[in-house]
Amino acid sequence: MNKTDDVRFSAILWDFDGVLNPNERQGRFRWSEEFEADFGAPLATFVDQVFGDIQPLLTGQEKIETRIAAWIAQSGVDATPEQVVEYWLSRDFHPDRRLIELSADAAKRGIRQAILTNADLRRGAWIESRLPDMPHMERLFVSSSIGHAKPDPRAYAAAVEGLGLEPNKILFVDDVTANVNAAAKLGFRTFRYSRLSYDALRSRLPRSV
Repeated sequence: MNKTDDVRFSAILWDFDGVLNPNERQGRFRWSEEFEADFGAPLATFVDQVFGDIQPLLTGQEKIETRIAAWIAQSGVDATPEQVVEYWLSRDFHPDRRLIELSADAAKRGIRQAILTNADLRRGAWIESRLPDMPHMERLFVSSSIGHAKPDPRAYAAAVEGLGLEPNKILFVDDVTANVNAAAKLGFRTFRYSRLSYDALRSRLPRSV
């Protein structure tokens, strides 16, 4: 049990992909399911060239369009980087309706909410454009804008500063164990989420704040 469990939290800091946006199915990203048929190129090569060594993307040091342009030049695919980006992003939003409803319930109880996600600059802007679908999120913290990605403590520090709350007043929800453990070490209340743990997460909501 987190040592801060006796402290009532007043905000939830959500992860995006894998939690609010469960964009994998049977271990495969949904956007990729028709990729080879649509582009006539191996998915594995695309993933390796574009998403390999992902840290420079997640910390804003590189732009994903540059990597996609290099992949196009090598693969001979008849598409522009913008078309590939739009293909990826347009197929990558699968919000968990149960969590959207839980978010609404949390808001009714006076709980503030925000998102802390690891994403490149382009995807970060795209997530921001989807915030109207998650109306109770008051802030979006993106690793590429912060310059540090979870589980780097500096990523969490940016969210703490932005929310103006102590970590023990924030429930951090993520599906990656390393990210959850890092948050716990910093004093956050934490919850490692999976689709089977929805009821347990709902039970963590206080009746009021």
